[in-house]
Amino acid sequence: MLAGCSKECPEVNRVQYLKIDNSSINANSAGGEYTINVTTNTACKVMTGDIDWIQLKDMEFVGNREMVITVQENKGSSRSGTLTISTQDESITCELTVTQSGK
Repeated sequence: MLAGCSKECPEVNRVQYLKIDNSSINANSAGGEYTINVTTNTACKVMTGDIDWIQLKDMEFVGNREMVITVQENKGSSRSGTLTISTQDESITCELTVTQSGK
């Protein structure tokens, strides 16, 4: 017969980590898809601010991820924006700058 635990098991304090394999993307004026590898052991979120010319499939995810960033065509002047990738509690953040040439 197996006996159950009479004490509560202690919580394990896991050290969170988050890193991206590139801190910038240089997109041409035609736009397209670009991939960034995210290495993490926790739940994360992506904040785009007011950048409306960049789309992401997943704004929240858990664990390692190939993050695909879609940049729309640019018919105007050069532009740039910064995405912030962070842990859910925002204790760790990484910034990704996207710069796109104009026509």
